[in-house]
Amino acid sequence: MQTSIDFEGRRLTVTLTNRASLQLAQQAATLSVEMELLFSCLIRKRVRFGVTDAPQQIPGIAISFRPVMTKKCDIHAVNGQPDVTAFPIQHQERYIPKWLRIDYREGEWQGEFGYVDS
Repeated sequence: MQTSIDFEGRRLTVTLTNRASLQLAQQAATLSVEMELLFSCLIRKRVRFGVTDAPQQIPGIAISFRPVMTKKCDIHAVNGQPDVTAFPIQHQERYIPKWLRIDYREGEWQGEFGYVDS
């Protein structure tokens, strides 16, 4: 399934694999999909999944975008859970991704997002 939505001032194309669509149809709770953009010594993109009662942009899915930065530059902490704080970006709409892909494999939600049309 592929759909485009207006998301925080930009057009976001959301693609769900067949596995993801089937899993989503089987669960009662709203899936929380958070696109996290981490600014540190380097930039990392990560998609986090959970459950929420936030408003849904797509049936069964609530999408959010969270820019964060590390409190100190530690390249070794980036792969784990670095100590982060909210990153107040001016013109946040410029950092909103163009696309989001969601899959469900081996019992886990997986996702990626990007800025260049694929």
